[in-house]
Amino acid sequence: MQRTAAQILRIALGKPCGNEILSAFDPSSAVRYNLAVNSSQSMSPKEEHKSLHRILGPWDGIAVTIGIVIGLGIFRTPGLVAQHLGSPDLVLLAWALGGLYALAASLTFAELSTLFPQAGGHYTYIQRAYGNYVGFLSGWTDSLSYIGATASIAVVFGEYLGLLAEYGAGGVKVVAASALLALAAINWIGLRWGSAAQNIFSLAKIVALSSVVIASFALGGGPSASASTLPAINAPGSAAQLIIAFGLAMQGVFWTYHGWAGVAKLSEEVRDPGRNLPRVLVGGVIGVIAIYLLINIAFLYVLPIDRIAASKLVAADVADELFGPRGGQIITALALVSIFGGLNANILQTPRIFFAMARDGLTFNLFTRVNSGGTPTAALFVTISVSVMLALTNSFESLLATTLFMAILNDLLAFLSVYIFRRRLPEAPRPYRAPGYPWLPLFSVAIASAFLLHILYGELSSLLVALKQIRQGLSLESFQGLLRSLPASILLVALSYPAYRLWLRFAAPGDRVGGMVEAAARREVL
Repeated sequence: MQRTAAQILRIALGKPCGNEILSAFDPSSAVRYNLAVNSSQSMSPKEEHKSLHRILGPWDGIAVTIGIVIGLGIFRTPGLVAQHLGSPDLVLLAWALGGLYALAASLTFAELSTLFPQAGGHYTYIQRAYGNYVGFLSGWTDSLSYIGATASIAVVFGEYLGLLAEYGAGGVKVVAASALLALAAINWIGLRWGSAAQNIFSLAKIVALSSVVIASFALGGGPSASASTLPAINAPGSAAQLIIAFGLAMQGVFWTYHGWAGVAKLSEEVRDPGRNLPRVLVGGVIGVIAIYLLINIAFLYVLPIDRIAASKLVAADVADELFGPRGGQIITALALVSIFGGLNANILQTPRIFFAMARDGLTFNLFTRVNSGGTPTAALFVTISVSVMLALTNSFESLLATTLFMAILNDLLAFLSVYIFRRRLPEAPRPYRAPGYPWLPLFSVAIASAFLLHILYGELSSLLVALKQIRQGLSLESFQGLLRSLPASILLVALSYPAYRLWLRFAAPGDRVGGMVEAAARREVL
Protein backbone atom coordinates (compact mmCIF):
# COMPACT_ATOMS: atom_id res chain seq x y z
CA MET A 1 0.00 0.00 0.00
CA GLN A 2 1.39 3.39 -0.98
CA ARG A 3 1.52 6.05 1.72
CA THR A 4 1.75 9.78 1.32
CA ALA A 5 4.43 11.75 3.12
CA ALA A 6 1.78 13.03 5.55
CA GLN A 7 0.77 9.46 6.43
CA ILE A 8 4.39 8.47 6.96
CA LEU A 9 4.82 11.45 9.27
CA ARG A 10 1.75 10.48 11.31
CA ILE A 11 3.13 6.96 11.74
CA ALA A 12 6.58 8.26 12.72
CA LEU A 13 5.28 10.71 15.30
CA GLY A 14 2.08 9.01 16.36
CA LYS A 15 0.29 12.38 16.12
CA PRO A 16 -2.06 14.21 13.73
CA CYS A 17 0.08 16.13 11.23
CA GLY A 18 -1.77 19.42 11.26
CA ASN A 19 -1.93 19.94 15.01
CA GLU A 20 1.49 19.19 16.48
CA ILE A 21 5.09 20.08 15.67
CA LEU A 22 8.09 17.86 15.21
CA SER A 23 9.95 19.31 18.15
CA ALA A 24 13.18 21.05 17.26
CA PHE A 25 14.56 20.03 20.63
CA ASP A 26 13.73 16.34 20.34
CA PRO A 27 16.27 14.80 17.97
CA SER A 28 14.84 11.35 18.60
CA SER A 29 11.65 12.49 16.86
CA ALA A 30 13.77 13.77 14.00
CA VAL A 31 15.46 10.39 13.71
CA ARG A 32 12.12 8.57 13.66
CA TYR A 33 10.91 10.94 10.98
CA ASN A 34 14.09 10.55 8.90
CA LEU A 35 13.98 6.77 9.10
CA ALA A 36 10.31 6.69 8.18
CA VAL A 37 10.77 8.91 5.15
CA ASN A 38 13.96 7.19 3.99
CA SER A 39 12.43 3.73 4.32
CA SER A 40 9.38 4.57 2.22
CA GLN A 41 9.68 2.94 -1.17
CA SER A 42 7.15 5.06 -3.04
CA MET A 43 5.34 8.35 -2.85
CA SER A 44 2.07 9.59 -4.22
CA PRO A 45 2.33 11.62 -7.43
CA LYS A 46 1.48 14.72 -5.39
CA GLU A 47 4.63 14.33 -3.29
CA GLU A 48 7.07 13.16 -5.99
CA HIS A 49 8.09 16.74 -6.76
CA LYS A 50 9.64 16.97 -3.29
CA SER A 51 11.89 13.92 -3.56
CA LEU A 52 15.60 14.03 -4.37
CA HIS A 53 17.15 11.13 -6.29
CA ARG A 54 19.62 8.75 -4.60
CA ILE A 55 21.85 8.09 -7.60
CA LEU A 56 25.37 9.29 -6.69
CA GLY A 57 28.15 6.75 -6.27
CA PRO A 58 31.47 7.05 -4.41
CA TRP A 59 33.40 8.61 -7.31
CA ASP A 60 30.62 11.16 -7.89
CA GLY A 61 30.96 12.33 -4.29
CA ILE A 62 34.76 12.37 -4.34
CA ALA A 63 34.64 14.43 -7.54
CA VAL A 64 32.50 17.00 -5.74
CA THR A 65 34.99 17.15 -2.84
CA ILE A 66 37.93 17.66 -5.20
CA GLY A 67 35.97 20.27 -7.13
CA ILE A 68 35.09 22.27 -4.01
CA VAL A 69 38.39 22.07 -2.13
CA ILE A 70 41.00 22.39 -4.86
CA GLY A 71 40.68 25.86 -6.30
CA LEU A 72 43.10 28.76 -6.66
CA GLY A 73 44.39 28.41 -3.10
CA ILE A 74 46.99 25.80 -3.98
CA PHE A 75 48.41 28.15 -6.64
CA ARG A 76 48.83 31.06 -4.19
CA THR A 77 49.06 29.80 -0.61
CA PRO A 78 52.43 27.95 -0.83
CA GLY A 79 54.18 31.31 -1.17
CA LEU A 80 52.51 32.70 1.96
CA VAL A 81 53.36 29.56 3.94
CA ALA A 82 57.00 29.73 2.84
CA GLN A 83 57.11 33.41 3.82
CA HIS A 84 56.21 32.59 7.41
CA LEU A 85 58.19 29.37 7.88
CA GLY A 86 61.26 29.72 5.66
CA SER A 87 62.08 25.99 5.65
CA PRO A 88 61.03 23.24 3.20
CA ASP A 89 60.57 20.78 6.06
CA LEU A 90 58.34 23.16 8.01
CA VAL A 91 56.35 23.99 4.89
CA LEU A 92 55.57 20.33 4.24
CA LEU A 93 54.78 19.80 7.92
CA ALA A 94 52.25 22.65 7.80
CA TRP A 95 50.47 21.10 4.81
CA ALA A 96 50.47 17.69 6.49
CA LEU A 97 48.96 19.16 9.68
CA GLY A 98 46.30 20.95 7.66
CA GLY A 99 45.45 17.66 6.02
CA LEU A 100 45.28 15.98 9.43
CA TYR A 101 42.67 18.51 10.56
CA ALA A 102 40.61 18.04 7.38
CA LEU A 103 40.81 14.26 7.83
CA ALA A 104 39.70 14.42 11.48
CA ALA A 105 36.84 16.72 10.53
CA SER A 106 35.72 14.47 7.68
CA LEU A 107 35.74 11.42 9.97
CA THR A 108 33.51 13.34 12.37
CA PHE A 109 31.16 14.33 9.56
CA ALA A 110 31.04 10.73 8.36
CA GLU A 111 29.19 9.83 11.56
CA LEU A 112 26.82 12.80 11.28
CA SER A 113 26.01 12.24 7.61
CA THR A 114 25.20 8.55 8.13
CA LEU A 115 23.08 9.32 11.21
CA PHE A 116 21.12 11.91 9.17
CA PRO A 117 21.56 10.95 5.49
CA GLN A 118 19.65 13.99 4.29
CA ALA A 119 20.31 17.11 2.26
CA GLY A 120 21.68 20.22 3.92
CA GLY A 121 25.01 19.28 5.51
CA HIS A 122 25.88 21.62 8.38
CA TYR A 123 22.35 23.00 8.52
CA THR A 124 20.75 19.59 9.01
CA TYR A 125 22.96 18.54 11.93
CA ILE A 126 22.78 21.94 13.62
CA GLN A 127 19.00 22.20 13.31
CA ARG A 128 18.52 18.70 14.74
CA ALA A 129 20.92 19.37 17.62
CA TYR A 130 20.16 22.97 18.63
CA GLY A 131 16.68 23.73 17.36
CA ASN A 132 14.99 25.76 14.66
CA TYR A 133 16.41 29.20 15.48
CA VAL A 134 20.05 28.10 15.39
CA GLY A 135 19.23 26.02 12.31
CA PHE A 136 17.67 29.09 10.68
CA LEU A 137 20.81 31.12 11.39
CA SER A 138 23.10 28.34 10.18
CA GLY A 139 21.17 27.63 7.00
CA TRP A 140 20.87 31.20 5.83
CA THR A 141 24.48 32.15 6.56
CA ASP A 142 25.73 28.92 4.97
CA SER A 143 23.68 29.47 1.82
CA LEU A 144 24.68 33.14 1.58
CA SER A 145 28.36 32.34 2.00
CA TYR A 146 28.16 29.73 -0.77
CA ILE A 147 26.31 32.13 -3.06
CA GLY A 148 28.96 34.78 -2.40
CA ALA A 149 31.69 32.24 -3.11
CA THR A 150 29.92 31.18 -6.32
CA ALA A 151 29.84 34.77 -7.57
CA SER A 152 33.48 35.26 -6.56
CA ILE A 153 34.62 32.12 -8.38
CA ALA A 154 32.72 33.15 -11.51
CA VAL A 155 34.39 36.58 -11.54
CA VAL A 156 37.85 35.04 -11.03
CA PHE A 157 37.11 32.68 -13.94
CA GLY A 158 36.29 35.69 -16.10
CA GLU A 159 39.50 37.44 -15.03
CA TYR A 160 41.71 34.44 -15.80
CA LEU A 161 40.07 33.82 -19.16
CA GLY A 162 40.68 37.49 -19.89
CA LEU A 163 44.42 36.88 -19.53
CA LEU A 164 44.18 34.62 -22.58
CA ALA A 165 41.40 36.34 -24.56
CA GLU A 166 42.47 39.91 -23.66
CA TYR A 167 39.16 41.63 -22.98
CA GLY A 168 38.31 44.41 -20.53
CA ALA A 169 36.46 44.67 -17.22
CA GLY A 170 33.08 44.56 -18.96
CA GLY A 171 34.06 41.30 -20.61
CA VAL A 172 34.92 39.81 -17.21
CA LYS A 173 31.36 40.37 -16.00
CA VAL A 174 29.84 38.98 -19.18
CA VAL A 175 31.99 35.84 -19.00
CA ALA A 176 31.23 35.39 -15.29
CA ALA A 177 27.48 35.62 -15.86
CA SER A 178 27.68 33.36 -18.92
CA ALA A 179 29.61 30.70 -17.01
CA LEU A 180 27.02 30.76 -14.21
CA LEU A 181 24.11 30.47 -16.65
CA ALA A 182 25.75 27.68 -18.67
CA LEU A 183 26.43 25.54 -15.60
CA ALA A 184 22.96 26.32 -14.25
CA ALA A 185 21.46 24.98 -17.48
CA ILE A 186 23.43 21.74 -17.13
CA ASN A 187 22.38 21.28 -13.50
CA TRP A 188 18.77 22.24 -14.28
CA ILE A 189 18.44 19.21 -16.57
CA GLY A 190 19.11 16.93 -13.65
CA LEU A 191 21.50 15.58 -11.06
CA ARG A 192 23.00 13.05 -13.46
CA TRP A 193 24.04 15.83 -15.82
CA GLY A 194 25.43 18.03 -13.08
CA SER A 195 27.29 15.11 -11.53
CA ALA A 196 28.66 13.94 -14.89
CA ALA A 197 29.96 17.44 -15.59
CA GLN A 198 31.60 17.49 -12.15
CA ASN A 199 33.26 14.13 -12.80
CA ILE A 200 34.75 15.48 -16.03
CA PHE A 201 35.95 18.73 -14.44
CA SER A 202 37.49 17.00 -11.42
CA LEU A 203 39.21 14.37 -13.56
CA ALA A 204 40.62 17.14 -15.77
CA LYS A 205 41.83 18.94 -12.64
CA ILE A 206 43.59 15.81 -11.35
CA VAL A 207 45.24 15.19 -14.73
CA ALA A 208 46.35 18.83 -15.02
CA LEU A 209 47.85 18.98 -11.52
CA SER A 210 49.48 15.57 -11.97
CA SER A 211 51.06 16.87 -15.17
CA VAL A 212 52.59 19.77 -13.25
CA VAL A 213 54.02 17.35 -10.68
CA ILE A 214 55.45 15.03 -13.33
CA ALA A 215 56.90 17.92 -15.34
CA SER A 216 58.46 19.37 -12.18
CA PHE A 217 60.36 16.19 -11.41
CA ALA A 218 61.24 15.58 -15.06
CA LEU A 219 62.39 19.12 -15.90
CA GLY A 220 63.03 20.73 -12.50
CA GLY A 221 66.35 21.70 -11.00
CA GLY A 222 66.46 18.95 -8.38
CA PRO A 223 67.54 19.05 -4.72
CA SER A 224 69.75 22.09 -5.23
CA ALA A 225 66.66 24.16 -5.93
CA SER A 226 65.56 23.94 -2.30
CA ALA A 227 69.02 24.29 -0.80
CA SER A 228 68.79 28.01 -0.07
CA THR A 229 66.89 29.32 2.92
CA LEU A 230 65.32 32.60 3.86
CA PRO A 231 67.49 35.12 5.65
CA ALA A 232 67.59 34.50 9.38
CA ILE A 233 65.64 37.68 10.07
CA ASN A 234 62.58 36.18 8.33
CA ALA A 235 62.91 32.64 9.64
CA PRO A 236 61.37 31.61 12.99
CA GLY A 237 64.09 31.46 15.61
CA SER A 238 62.90 30.93 19.17
CA ALA A 239 60.10 28.55 20.13
CA ALA A 240 57.73 31.49 20.60
CA GLN A 241 58.54 32.85 17.14
CA LEU A 242 58.06 29.40 15.64
CA ILE A 243 54.61 29.06 17.23
CA ILE A 244 53.54 32.47 15.95
CA ALA A 245 54.91 31.76 12.47
CA PHE A 246 53.18 28.39 12.39
CA GLY A 247 49.90 29.95 13.46
CA LEU A 248 50.07 32.52 10.67
CA ALA A 249 51.04 29.90 8.09
CA MET A 250 48.29 27.50 9.15
CA GLN A 251 45.59 30.10 8.51
CA GLY A 252 46.24 29.91 4.78
CA VAL A 253 46.67 26.15 4.84
CA PHE A 254 43.38 25.53 6.65
CA TRP A 255 41.48 27.78 4.26
CA THR A 256 43.00 25.99 1.29
CA TYR A 257 41.62 22.72 2.71
CA HIS A 258 38.22 24.25 3.52
CA GLY A 259 35.25 22.76 1.68
CA TRP A 260 35.96 19.18 2.78
CA ALA A 261 32.36 18.87 4.10
CA GLY A 262 30.59 20.24 1.02
CA VAL A 263 29.57 16.82 -0.24
CA ALA A 264 27.57 16.26 2.97
CA LYS A 265 24.97 18.62 1.53
CA LEU A 266 24.30 15.92 -1.09
CA SER A 267 23.91 13.10 1.46
CA GLU A 268 20.30 12.49 0.45
CA GLU A 269 21.42 11.74 -3.11
CA VAL A 270 24.22 9.25 -2.35
CA ARG A 271 23.42 5.58 -2.89
CA ASP A 272 23.78 3.29 0.15
CA PRO A 273 24.69 6.27 2.37
CA GLY A 274 25.72 4.18 5.37
CA ARG A 275 28.50 2.66 3.32
CA ASN A 276 29.33 5.26 0.69
CA LEU A 277 29.23 8.55 2.63
CA PRO A 278 32.25 7.68 4.83
CA ARG A 279 34.11 6.58 1.71
CA VAL A 280 33.27 9.81 -0.06
CA LEU A 281 34.10 12.16 2.83
CA VAL A 282 37.31 10.42 3.91
CA GLY A 283 38.43 9.31 0.45
CA GLY A 284 37.97 12.79 -0.99
CA VAL A 285 40.04 14.39 1.77
CA ILE A 286 42.82 11.79 1.46
CA GLY A 287 42.95 12.50 -2.28
CA VAL A 288 43.22 16.25 -1.65
CA ILE A 289 45.98 15.73 0.95
CA ALA A 290 47.98 13.63 -1.52
CA ILE A 291 47.60 16.24 -4.27
CA TYR A 292 48.56 19.15 -2.00
CA LEU A 293 51.65 17.42 -0.63
CA LEU A 294 52.82 16.35 -4.10
CA ILE A 295 52.28 19.85 -5.49
CA ASN A 296 54.30 21.43 -2.68
CA ILE A 297 57.10 18.88 -3.03
CA ALA A 298 57.16 19.59 -6.77
CA PHE A 299 57.31 23.36 -6.21
CA LEU A 300 60.19 22.91 -3.76
CA TYR A 301 61.97 20.67 -6.27
CA VAL A 302 61.83 23.37 -8.96
CA LEU A 303 62.31 26.60 -6.98
CA PRO A 304 64.40 27.50 -3.92
CA ILE A 305 62.43 28.35 -0.81
CA ASP A 306 63.31 32.06 -0.95
CA ARG A 307 61.86 32.40 -4.46
CA ILE A 308 58.71 30.59 -3.37
CA ALA A 309 58.38 32.93 -0.37
CA ALA A 310 58.73 35.99 -2.61
CA SER A 311 56.21 34.75 -5.18
CA LYS A 312 52.61 35.97 -5.36
CA LEU A 313 51.61 33.09 -7.63
CA VAL A 314 54.03 30.21 -7.11
CA ALA A 315 52.50 28.00 -9.78
CA ALA A 316 53.13 30.65 -12.45
CA ASP A 317 56.79 31.00 -11.45
CA VAL A 318 57.21 27.23 -11.50
CA ALA A 319 55.62 27.08 -14.97
CA ASP A 320 57.93 29.85 -16.21
CA GLU A 321 60.91 27.90 -14.89
CA LEU A 322 59.76 24.69 -16.58
CA PHE A 323 58.25 25.89 -19.85
CA GLY A 324 59.75 29.33 -20.44
CA PRO A 325 57.68 32.25 -21.78
CA ARG A 326 54.65 30.02 -22.37
CA GLY A 327 54.55 28.98 -18.72
CA GLY A 328 52.13 31.75 -17.80
CA GLN A 329 49.63 30.64 -20.43
CA ILE A 330 49.90 27.02 -19.30
CA ILE A 331 49.26 27.85 -15.65
CA THR A 332 46.36 30.13 -16.64
CA ALA A 333 44.75 27.26 -18.53
CA LEU A 334 45.32 25.04 -15.48
CA ALA A 335 43.70 27.61 -13.24
CA LEU A 336 40.69 27.86 -15.55
CA VAL A 337 40.12 24.10 -15.31
CA SER A 338 40.38 24.25 -11.52
CA ILE A 339 38.10 27.28 -11.20
CA PHE A 340 35.40 25.92 -13.51
CA GLY A 341 35.23 22.64 -11.60
CA GLY A 342 34.87 24.51 -8.32
CA LEU A 343 32.14 26.69 -9.78
CA ASN A 344 30.06 23.69 -10.85
CA ALA A 345 30.53 22.02 -7.45
CA ASN A 346 29.19 25.12 -5.70
CA ILE A 347 26.19 25.30 -8.03
CA LEU A 348 25.54 21.61 -7.42
CA GLN A 349 25.43 21.80 -3.63
CA THR A 350 24.07 25.24 -2.68
CA PRO A 351 20.41 24.63 -3.70
CA ARG A 352 20.34 21.63 -1.33
CA ILE A 353 20.65 23.97 1.66
CA PHE A 354 17.51 25.85 0.58
CA PHE A 355 15.76 22.53 -0.08
CA ALA A 356 16.53 21.21 3.41
CA MET A 357 15.47 24.45 5.11
CA ALA A 358 12.21 24.59 3.16
CA ARG A 359 11.36 21.02 4.09
CA ASP A 360 11.80 21.96 7.76
CA GLY A 361 9.63 25.05 7.35
CA LEU A 362 12.43 27.59 7.70
CA THR A 363 12.17 29.09 4.23
CA PHE A 364 9.69 29.10 1.35
CA ASN A 365 8.02 25.79 0.57
CA LEU A 366 8.61 26.50 -3.12
CA PHE A 367 12.24 25.47 -2.62
CA THR A 368 11.20 21.85 -2.00
CA ARG A 369 10.09 21.45 -5.62
CA VAL A 370 12.27 19.01 -7.53
CA ASN A 371 12.05 18.38 -11.27
CA SER A 372 12.08 14.97 -12.94
CA GLY A 373 15.87 15.05 -13.11
CA GLY A 374 16.22 15.47 -9.34
CA THR A 375 17.13 19.18 -9.29
CA PRO A 376 15.56 21.59 -6.76
CA THR A 377 14.71 24.04 -9.54
CA ALA A 378 13.40 27.00 -7.54
CA ALA A 379 16.38 26.79 -5.18
CA LEU A 380 18.75 26.62 -8.17
CA PHE A 381 17.03 29.60 -9.79
CA VAL A 382 17.51 31.75 -6.68
CA THR A 383 21.12 30.60 -6.27
CA ILE A 384 22.03 31.54 -9.84
CA SER A 385 20.00 34.77 -9.93
CA VAL A 386 21.65 36.17 -6.81
CA SER A 387 25.10 34.93 -7.89
CA VAL A 388 24.77 36.64 -11.28
CA MET A 389 23.62 39.87 -9.60
CA LEU A 390 26.58 39.81 -7.20
CA ALA A 391 29.01 39.04 -10.03
CA LEU A 392 27.71 41.89 -12.20
CA THR A 393 27.84 44.41 -9.34
CA ASN A 394 31.11 43.18 -7.74
CA SER A 395 29.37 43.13 -4.35
CA PHE A 396 30.28 39.62 -3.26
CA GLU A 397 33.35 40.58 -1.19
CA SER A 398 31.34 42.25 1.58
CA LEU A 399 29.01 39.25 1.71
CA LEU A 400 31.93 36.83 2.05
CA ALA A 401 33.50 38.94 4.80
CA THR A 402 30.20 39.02 6.69
CA THR A 403 29.68 35.25 6.61
CA LEU A 404 33.28 34.20 7.32
CA PHE A 405 32.69 34.04 11.06
CA MET A 406 29.52 31.99 10.61
CA ALA A 407 31.27 29.50 8.33
CA ILE A 408 33.66 28.60 11.14
CA LEU A 409 30.92 28.74 13.77
CA ASN A 410 28.89 26.28 11.68
CA ASP A 411 31.88 23.92 11.64
CA LEU A 412 32.24 24.19 15.41
CA LEU A 413 28.53 23.64 16.13
CA ALA A 414 28.46 20.62 13.83
CA PHE A 415 31.49 19.06 15.54
CA LEU A 416 29.90 19.58 18.96
CA SER A 417 26.63 18.04 17.76
CA VAL A 418 28.37 14.64 17.67
CA TYR A 419 28.51 14.72 21.48
CA ILE A 420 24.89 15.87 21.70
CA PHE A 421 23.62 13.05 19.51
CA ARG A 422 25.73 10.43 21.30
CA ARG A 423 24.07 11.51 24.56
CA ARG A 424 20.50 12.05 23.32
CA LEU A 425 20.36 9.22 20.80
CA PRO A 426 22.49 6.41 22.22
CA GLU A 427 20.39 3.71 20.52
CA ALA A 428 19.99 5.41 17.14
CA PRO A 429 21.31 3.40 14.16
CA ARG A 430 24.83 4.55 13.35
CA PRO A 431 26.22 2.86 10.23
CA TYR A 432 29.51 4.64 10.96
CA ARG A 433 31.03 5.89 14.21
CA ALA A 434 33.82 8.45 14.36
CA PRO A 435 36.99 6.60 15.41
CA GLY A 436 38.85 7.80 18.47
CA TYR A 437 35.72 9.29 20.03
CA PRO A 438 35.70 11.60 22.00
CA TRP A 439 39.25 12.76 21.21
CA LEU A 440 39.09 12.94 17.42
CA PRO A 441 36.04 15.25 17.33
CA LEU A 442 37.64 17.22 20.17
CA PHE A 443 40.68 17.90 17.98
CA SER A 444 38.37 19.36 15.31
CA VAL A 445 36.56 21.40 17.98
CA ALA A 446 39.87 22.84 19.24
CA ILE A 447 41.02 23.92 15.76
CA ALA A 448 37.66 25.48 14.86
CA SER A 449 37.58 27.30 18.22
CA ALA A 450 41.06 28.71 17.60
CA PHE A 451 39.96 30.01 14.19
CA LEU A 452 36.85 31.54 15.69
CA LEU A 453 38.84 33.35 18.38
CA HIS A 454 41.29 34.59 15.75
CA ILE A 455 38.45 36.09 13.67
CA LEU A 456 36.86 37.69 16.73
CA TYR A 457 40.22 39.10 17.84
CA GLY A 458 40.75 40.68 14.43
CA GLU A 459 37.26 42.19 14.33
CA LEU A 460 37.45 43.55 17.88
CA SER A 461 40.95 44.95 17.29
CA SER A 462 39.69 46.89 14.27
CA LEU A 463 36.76 48.16 16.31
CA LEU A 464 39.06 49.39 19.11
CA VAL A 465 41.26 51.24 16.61
CA ALA A 466 38.18 52.92 15.12
CA LEU A 467 36.88 53.91 18.57
CA LYS A 468 40.29 55.40 19.40
CA GLN A 469 40.13 57.53 16.25
CA ILE A 470 36.64 58.70 17.23
CA ARG A 471 37.95 59.77 20.65
CA GLN A 472 40.73 61.77 19.03
CA GLY A 473 38.21 63.74 17.02
CA LEU A 474 34.85 63.08 15.38
CA SER A 475 34.99 63.44 11.62
CA LEU A 476 33.24 61.92 8.63
CA GLU A 477 36.30 59.79 7.90
CA SER A 478 36.54 58.46 11.46
CA PHE A 479 32.78 57.77 11.54
CA GLN A 480 33.00 55.83 8.27
CA GLY A 481 35.92 53.88 9.71
CA LEU A 482 33.81 53.00 12.74
CA LEU A 483 30.98 51.71 10.54
CA ARG A 484 33.41 49.61 8.50
CA SER A 485 34.97 48.12 11.63
CA LEU A 486 31.73 47.07 13.34
CA PRO A 487 31.96 43.29 13.91
CA ALA A 488 29.85 41.98 11.04
CA SER A 489 29.65 38.53 12.62
CA ILE A 490 28.18 39.82 15.89
CA LEU A 491 25.72 42.07 14.04
CA LEU A 492 24.65 39.14 11.88
CA VAL A 493 23.89 36.99 14.91
CA ALA A 494 22.08 39.87 16.63
CA LEU A 495 19.84 40.55 13.63
CA SER A 496 19.09 36.90 12.92
CA TYR A 497 16.67 36.37 15.80
CA PRO A 498 14.29 39.21 14.81
CA ALA A 499 14.40 37.87 11.25
CA TYR A 500 13.54 34.39 12.51
CA ARG A 501 10.62 35.68 14.56
CA LEU A 502 9.32 37.68 11.59
CA TRP A 503 9.48 34.54 9.46
CA LEU A 504 7.41 32.59 11.97
CA ARG A 505 4.90 35.41 12.27
CA PHE A 506 4.30 36.26 8.63
CA ALA A 507 5.19 33.14 6.61
CA ALA A 508 2.26 31.40 4.95
CA PRO A 509 1.25 28.08 6.54
CA GLY A 510 2.28 26.25 3.37
CA ASP A 511 5.78 27.63 3.77
CA ARG A 512 5.97 26.15 7.26
CA VAL A 513 5.66 22.48 6.25
CA GLY A 514 1.96 22.50 5.60
CA GLY A 515 1.15 24.30 8.84
CA MET A 516 3.01 21.83 11.12
CA VAL A 517 4.79 24.58 13.00
CA GLU A 518 2.07 27.22 12.96
CA ALA A 519 0.45 26.70 16.35
CA ALA A 520 3.71 25.91 18.11
CA ALA A 521 5.42 28.98 16.68
CA ARG A 522 2.66 31.25 17.98
CA ARG A 523 3.10 29.74 21.46
CA GLU A 524 6.91 30.20 21.21
CA VAL A 525 7.51 26.49 21.61
CA LEU A 526 10.40 26.69 19.13
